[in-house]
Amino acid sequence: MHMELTFDEICAKGLQVYDRPTLEQLILLDYTEVKVRFPNNGIRPMWQMELPSLYLVPRPLSVGDLEQNPGRCLDVLRYCLRKYTTFDKWWDPRWVEKAIELKMGWLEAWRPLTFKEADLLLEKTRAVAERVKILYWRGRRGRPATKRKAVVKAYVLQNYSPDLSGDELTRRFCPCGLEHDHDRVQDQCLPSLKSELTMLRRLLRDCEIKLPEHPMVHDPPFWDLGVRE
Repeated sequence: MHMELTFDEICAKGLQVYDRPTLEQLILLDYTEVKVRFPNNGIRPMWQMELPSLYLVPRPLSVGDLEQNPGRCLDVLRYCLRKYTTFDKWWDPRWVEKAIELKMGWLEAWRPLTFKEADLLLEKTRAVAERVKILYWRGRRGRPATKRKAVVKAYVLQNYSPDLSGDELTRRFCPCGLEHDHDRVQDQCLPSLKSELTMLRRLLRDCEIKLPEHPMVHDPPFWDLGVRE
């Protein structure tokens, strides 16, 4: 079901992007915070705002960057989702459904919120990206998707470091919080990780998304709109 949002629900720090976008459109537009510097009597204060992801700047990463900061593995897959979100796919309801599942169910995996919880959170934030996430999880049921982000990290890192074994990936990314001795890894954690990886691969196939040959991410731009004195 498409959900239209009011101006009050989508505005962020004075910036209105569309008149009445649907929640699905806002999710796939993928708002990001950018920083702009304006002149002010010789002082150049920083002003922050949110814009759709078309303003993001692509940048390559090394495998070493991913190993040192696995959180960037999520950014690699975010880059891919943005890259493959083409105009013709916007009109394919099945693709949109799968893309939103990837974005919100895996890359931005969070927890279901009651209507009361969500409404309280909405009162506390004006950021578009945060409000979109709250609205998506508002009124949903089920358990928190605790493993999804860890699975994405394992998938991306394994793609660029194929020598990593399943045991190594499990010990590094399994979020169970228990000691990963050999028996536990082999009997419980590794099979669970493999099952989740299979689900992720199937979803990526449905979205027609492939990882680039070398890791790529999008970083927010920094704009200086002042005339230097």
